[in-house]
Parts: sequence; structure tokens; C-alpha cells
Amino acid sequence: MGRWVAALLLAVAGSPASAAEKVEVGLEVAGRSDLGGPGPFDDVTVVGTTAVVAAGECPGGSLAVVDVKDPRRPSVVATVPLRPSTVAVDLDAQPLATESFTGDLLAVALTPCTAAASPGVAYYDLTVPAHPRLLAERQGPGAGSVAIAQREDGAVAVRPAGPTSVAVDDISDPARPVEAGRWTAAGPALAGTCVPLEAQVAGLFDDGRRALVLLSDGRVYDLDLAVPSRPADGGMGGSTARSRYGAVLPVGARTLAIVAGERGDGPCPTGPVPRLRVLELTGGTPSEVEPVQFTTAAAPGRLVASGELAYVAWHGDGLRVVDLGAVKPVVTAQFIPAGPERPLERGAGPAVVAVALLDEHVVAVDRSSGLYLLERPDEGGPASTWWTNVVGLLPYLLFAALLTALLVLPRLALSRARARSAVPSPAPEGVRRRTT
Repeated sequence: MGRWVAALLLAVAGSPASAAEKVEVGLEVAGRSDLGGPGPFDDVTVVGTTAVVAAGECPGGSLAVVDVKDPRRPSVVATVPLRPSTVAVDLDAQPLATESFTGDLLAVALTPCTAAASPGVAYYDLTVPAHPRLLAERQGPGAGSVAIAQREDGAVAVRPAGPTSVAVDDISDPARPVEAGRWTAAGPALAGTCVPLEAQVAGLFDDGRRALVLLSDGRVYDLDLAVPSRPADGGMGGSTARSRYGAVLPVGARTLAIVAGERGDGPCPTGPVPRLRVLELTGGTPSEVEPVQFTTAAAPGRLVASGELAYVAWHGDGLRVVDLGAVKPVVTAQFIPAGPERPLERGAGPAVVAVALLDEHVVAVDRSSGLYLLERPDEGGPASTWWTNVVGLLPYLLFAALLTALLVLPRLALSRARARSAVPSPAPEGVRRRTT
């Protein structure tokens, strides 16, 4: 019920706050770190009680390793310089236990700053957070994202390998990653596409046996990785909204893909309104269901999903928490940090660019002001989903009852009146005398 109160407060609040105002609706700040500098900051990932934040910009970036064991006092315990002329654009971290490696593994997707540099994916041993150790780096085309997962048969990483291709690497020994298989999307770009084709790996799910792959023209693929050497296309959904970030959320008997759809840019800046796309993955080809959108220019970005909720870094509109367990998706919480005292030249005001989840807290990263730890809201469960759906259906049930009262009850009353008028009154019987 608390989520519905928060949703009501958000509806009353209306538009997002100004750059100097902080908004905490359903998300209370537990702690904050400026990460030791003015930024810019980008993606974040967590493993155990450690968060890693991509920092810096060209000509070279770095990683900030943050101890979040005490959420009230997050502290930077290590700074990792990246390969010269590269910056980190995507991070993922997982605990692994294979024959060759046991510990916390960090994967970093690197993009080049100059033509002389090359993209790639770097793997770090993060088991001792204060002393990250580079294990290997695999250079190759396309690597603008990466996702890793532990499987029963080892560990895998999925990364872009070209404009419409992704590669599956065996990282059971992360010091020696080996490409196991490759998949390429069929067909030309969707009509109306405004941007060059680019593949992104939004994440792995189903214990690393499936991957959510996005193309920049709006295509969404459910990739079957049951056999890593032979990735199979499990179905495709399409839209002309540019898509770079996504997550998968099981809700009841359904499996949903939540995809951040941005407005087109480049030669044609107009296009679909920025929105959160929701696709049904259950039962074959991904199919679009009702999207989540607002009357705002801000576009959704990186996101994570858990329980019934999607946590979305909505840039200038802050962090939005969207309840997808309801009949109609509803925003139940929002956080907008106060504007920085010395905003970056690229844009004044707050801009939440990344989000991750700890057991009891939400980690949000603002491009200028650093890392925030927020109290994690109740995510519900099967009972909550049932109650949320009942509450969501109430307006429809009330409307149906009112319509019934207006249309059916007058007819029933009229038919009863007609029936009464049509029945003749019984004639009085004569008095019979009793004879003896």
C-alpha cells in the first residue's frame, strides 16, 4: 500500500524539481560519496559490498572502487587507471566459482578516444577491492557493452562483435577468455532508422542461458545461449526508438523485457517520444505491450529490475522506480539529487546516469555529484502482485458497476412494471352456502 501512497504523491507533485531542489519520494538517502572528484561519472556495478563507478572522459578514464559496507559512509578504496586513450562505457561484476577462478570478477567495456586506440573488454579480479588486479583484456570491434554470468558449465561473457553481431566468450578462466560462438542479426535496418546500426548486450538471464540483445534501430532479441558455441535467435521485436539499455523482469507467470527507448538523433533528431518500452518475452517472439512515457524531454537510460520494479536512471528527471506488477505500470518512487555547486560544462543540473542494486539499498550515480545510496523500497511478491492487480482493477470494476446500474437496472424496473400491468386481477368468487 505504501507504493500507492508514493504514486499519489508523485502524481500531485507533477513535473520534476528544479536543478537546485532535491526530490526524495519513497527513496531516502542513506549515504553519499563525491568519489573524490567533479566527474564526469558514468556506469556503476556492484558485487558483494563493493561498487565500481566509471569515471573520467577522454583522453582517458578510470574506475573508482567504493566500499559500501557502511551505507552511511561509502568510501573510495581504490582508483584504477584504464588503458591510455580509452574510457569505460559499461560495467558488470559477478561472483564466480570455476575450476580456474574463485572470487569476484569485474568486466569493463572500453571505447577508444582516438583512432589509434581500439575498443575491448578488460577483466579484473575484484576479490580484494582495495587491490584490483587486471587479468586479461580482449580487444576487438564493437565492444560497447558486456554482460557476464555464472553457469552450471562454467562462466560466459557476451559482448558486441560488430554492428549487428555479438560474441559469446568462455570466461571460466578469466585470465584466458576464449570466444565460443558468435551470432549475427539477419535483415537490414528497420525503416525510419536515424542512427548507425550498433549492437548492445543489455544483460543475461535464466542462469546465463539467455541474453537480451538490442540493436540501435529498435530491434530487441531474446538470444538462446543454451549451447554457447551456437547462439540461436529466440525471437525479435521491433520499434524505431533507439535502444541501448534494457533489463529482464519476471512478473508472475510472465517474463518482461524493459528497454529504454530514446528519441532518434543524428541526421533526424525527431522520432518516437522517449519512453520505457515493455516487451513480453513469454512464449516466443518479443511482443510490445503498453510503454511508460512522460511529457518530458528527458530520456530513460540505464536500468535494473527486481521483484516487480524497474529502477530507471532517467537523466535530468532523476531515478524513477516503475511498478510493473500492476495492471498498468505506475511510478511509485523518484529521486532527483540537488544540482551540483559547480556543474559540468556539458549541462547544469542533476543527471542520474546509472543505477545498481544492493541487498538493502539502491546505488544511483549522478554525472556530476557522484554516488548515492538510497533505501531500497518494498518490491512485493506473489501476494503483493495479486493485491496490486486487484487495486489496479478497481477503477474498471467500478466503471462496469456504474454502467450496469445505468443500463441494466432501468430495463429491469421497466420489465417488472410491464409484467405487473399485464397480469389480470383475480375475479371475486361467489359465497357458497354450506348445506347439511
